[in-house]
Amino acid sequence: MKRAVAWLLVLSIGLVADDCWDDDDCWHDHHCDNFFVVPPPPAGPAADLNVDGFADVVIGAPLHDGGGPPGSQRGAVFVHFGSATGPSAAPSLTIFGQEDGARFGSSIAFVGDVNGRGAPDLLVGAPLDDGDGNTSENGIDRGRAFVFFGGPAMDATPDVVMTGAEPGAEFGTSVARIADTNGDGFDDWIVGAPFDDGDGNATDEGTDRGRAFFFYGGSTPDGVPDVTFTGPEAGSQFGFAVDSAGDINHGGAEDIAVGAPLDDGDGNATDEGTDRGRVYVFFGGSALDATPDLILTGDENGAHFGASVAVVLDVNNDGVDDLLVGAPLHDAGGGAGANRGRAYVFFGGSPPDATADVTLSGTVNGGSFGAAVSRAGDANGDGVWDFLVGAPLEDPGARTDAGSAYLFFGGAGVDGIPDLTFTGAEAGAHFGAAVAGPGDINQGGRDLIIGAPLDDADGNATDDALDRGRTFVFFGGSGGVLDTTPDATINGPQNGARAGSAIGN
Repeated sequence: MKRAVAWLLVLSIGLVADDCWDDDDCWHDHHCDNFFVVPPPPAGPAADLNVDGFADVVIGAPLHDGGGPPGSQRGAVFVHFGSATGPSAAPSLTIFGQEDGARFGSSIAFVGDVNGRGAPDLLVGAPLDDGDGNTSENGIDRGRAFVFFGGPAMDATPDVVMTGAEPGAEFGTSVARIADTNGDGFDDWIVGAPFDDGDGNATDEGTDRGRAFFFYGGSTPDGVPDVTFTGPEAGSQFGFAVDSAGDINHGGAEDIAVGAPLDDGDGNATDEGTDRGRVYVFFGGSALDATPDLILTGDENGAHFGASVAVVLDVNNDGVDDLLVGAPLHDAGGGAGANRGRAYVFFGGSPPDATADVTLSGTVNGGSFGAAVSRAGDANGDGVWDFLVGAPLEDPGARTDAGSAYLFFGGAGVDGIPDLTFTGAEAGAHFGAAVAGPGDINQGGRDLIIGAPLDDADGNATDDALDRGRTFVFFGGSGGVLDTTPDATINGPQNGARAGSAIGN
């Protein structure tokens, strides 16, 4: 039986039935009603897909029907080009999933210029795509990921198609840009498949070690992985979260971070079920290999450390990139089973070490703080990088599961105290399930984006279970992002679409 990470069922798109959310057995059951796993989107670079000088907003709606019959849940991605007045109100480009039940748009990343043509490109995951080219759903769930080349004439036809190697692998659960790891002038990318058994067989034995597949860019990039990373422990769901680690070892090349939130953290290949979680870091360079160079381990059983990872660049202003890791089921001092959540900042160095330098803790029982993490650019305009942490199950203003997101300013004395708090306006919205700082959308300063995939988008503070989803944009300025009032709100176009589950970053 495949095991899914409990928090992820609610941290991103909440695709498990409401009556399952308090049932731990159900949370760990791949076959739970409406079950699906989606991590928060990884942090990445600012992206101007159409090369007009403005960063763009890209929103995933994995339960949208995507041009299929009602209830088909093919998934959709909506691209809103930036402008001097903000993101376009209506999508500038709509991309649909190709198969019923594919959940296209579950993960999204701007991947830089992978083909060397002068425009950023877009990577989208569809982890429940069967990978057989049919529009009907056969339950194979190999998973797929798609690269769409950017440019002024960007369209909805994928330019590179990648398919999971094994049934049930859910390839495309996570995606990320890894810049130019090997120094060939082309940006690279990575795709996670947390339910791959990691044995190289084309059959699904259910061991779920997990894998992550790395692809080099090139003038004609293809869908064949160049390096394959494999989880060392059964059931670890290695590849559930992936991202660049920046140049965390100050070695001159982009490094890679892979989260394994159900890794027991004891170094054994068998699954004892302690689920502390781990993050494996692989140092980049021309000789990139599949042996981890640094291993970070959760400090509490059941914390699911590594459920989210993000390079946050240099938040302590020492000249070396840093890494942010979420552990959304950590009790954080609230007692057994509190699931307040934590996030940890690991400063880079030469060499970096496995000891967290800053610990951030949720304060609300069941809040799942750390479910989503992202760099935020220089949000306050002080010249130092900042970062975001989502807590989508917090209850601000007594609005159950409305969700929160927290902005932390970087600096030499960066600490675990949030500097700005954003809150969901509707009960059950799961605001903070996705957080991003993609760049300057309106040419006024670094902007922030926060997704609320279960927001009904009807303006009511009560939960009417429409679940269209909403995405909120907060503009920066010369003084940074200094208030919590959204400057643009983008509503999901269909009941149940859960737009805002993933945000391009």
